[in-house]
Amino acid sequence: MTIRPRAAADDPVLGALWERSVRATHDFLPSLEGTEQC
Repeated sequence: MTIRPRAAADDPVLGALWERSVRATHDFLPSLEGTEQC
């Protein structure tokens, strides 16, 4: 999931925030999927 808004690609600060939010989502989703499967 490396989809980036164009603004984030142009702005390094927004880009860093976007990367962090994407990583947080990736860390969060597996735990949700794990609880769903149980």
